[in-house]
Amino acid sequence: MAGLPTAYITATDADAINTGAAWVALDEAGKNTALSWGRVYLDANYSCTIDETAPSDNVQYTNALLGGFYAEGTLFENQSSRGSGRLTKKEKVKAGSVEVEEEFATTSGGGAIKTDPFSEISALLLQDGCRYVGAGSSAASITLNRS
Repeated sequence: MAGLPTAYITATDADAINTGAAWVALDEAGKNTALSWGRVYLDANYSCTIDETAPSDNVQYTNALLGGFYAEGTLFENQSSRGSGRLTKKEKVKAGSVEVEEEFATTSGGGAIKTDPFSEISALLLQDGCRYVGAGSSAASITLNRS
């Protein structure tokens, strides 16, 4: 687990939230790794201020859920498949007798919009002032308060 950050919740506390078979099958080290990757996802995709010494209940709960998704193998899968930005604009392409219609989202400048693969989690984090910005966004900023 070298190089991964410490999770915002302990594996013991996350056990009360995650009850799926993939989570339960993990040993303590595996749970800590899953929770650390959950934190990596949270820190990379949300813009907010998190008190590292006393993270809010919402942040801890979210970290546990994301750790559970990691254990199931769906954390980063959801990022790429559900966060593809294909939502609202329709475009038809015709080649011979084959016609394909696609829907996708763009900004007014033509760039892709990052869609949130975990909107329920985002709604929870919004209560703490966190907003989804998507990984790699220049708007992403996490401030850690170490008191």
